[in-house]
Amino acid sequence: MKLLIMRHGEAGRHSQDDQRELTNAGRQQVARVAAQLAESDSRPELIWCSPLVRARQTAAIVAEILNCPVEEKLFITPDDDPAHCLGALLANTASPLLLVSHMPLVGVLTSLLTEGDRRGAAFMTAQAVLLDMATVGPGCADLKTCFSPDLHRSDPSREVSMSQQSIDLEPLAKSVPAKGLPPLQDWHPPLSGDMEMRIDRSCQWWFKGNLIGREALVKLFSSILRLEDDGEYYLISPVEKWRIQVDDTPLLAHSLTVSGQGEQQTLTLTTNVGEILSIGADHPLKIETYRETGEPRPLIKVRHGVHARLVTAAYYELADLAVERIVGGETAVGVFSEGNFFKLTGNG
Repeated sequence: MKLLIMRHGEAGRHSQDDQRELTNAGRQQVARVAAQLAESDSRPELIWCSPLVRARQTAAIVAEILNCPVEEKLFITPDDDPAHCLGALLANTASPLLLVSHMPLVGVLTSLLTEGDRRGAAFMTAQAVLLDMATVGPGCADLKTCFSPDLHRSDPSREVSMSQQSIDLEPLAKSVPAKGLPPLQDWHPPLSGDMEMRIDRSCQWWFKGNLIGREALVKLFSSILRLEDDGEYYLISPVEKWRIQVDDTPLLAHSLTVSGQGEQQTLTLTTNVGEILSIGADHPLKIETYRETGEPRPLIKVRHGVHARLVTAAYYELADLAVERIVGGETAVGVFSEGNFFKLTGNG
């Protein structure tokens, strides 16, 4: 079976430990990890969560993004004996199963399954790991993937530190204004060359074969990314222009929210770098299709030609809001946002 083990997101203080709630930062952490899970091959069929508030809130966010059922389990609170959990896992049929709990349980359970001991693995808040095991038992699992809120990575052993990056990336980062969105429309430097940077289909940023290890750096680079008329992506500074490789889209969009009603409602999405976009004239929605499979490719425009791809759950949520309207003399299915109508059939 495949087992995902996740620690709850960052939580605030409370006089009663079981009543601690997620902070805003904690909610964002959880949403980022859920977006990674949504684009992976490890989407859970079922979520088990601790009955403590912070774990239930974490599970609810993941469930919303992944459209996955949740069950509360009394035997996965912070100091429970992981042996109780092993017994329940033996009877479980869901795979992948996502278990949302707390330290030290998540750390002890992970080390027990992978190493056969109870030393306990380290978990940051909202971090998740994927274990694969033919049978449930101590030392029977292989650690396959790590999903981190601060680094969109699939191999924890290949994280590249800032000190390793700084030789090439730090000068580019320092050339960008510290506040506000950079005015890329005013920057037209000559081509500097091809940078060894790649954004894979799950929107993980790689540099020289290693995953970029600072979320702030990824966020900064996403703000100076431009898609030009030649179909190529470039990182732009006032004096440099570097061509990079993008496998699909450079960003993901998740966590659809609705405010207002009817034709005047506003639909907003959050990108995997934390930017909130309202679907409308500035950030229009369009639905393309993948040529190879015919599957929908829902996109929201960010800026400078760059789009974010909606995760599957967000697209399904849009479909639930769809209405019919006559457009160009034909019936079209779509959604309203900020007074604009966006078709949910192929229009790319």
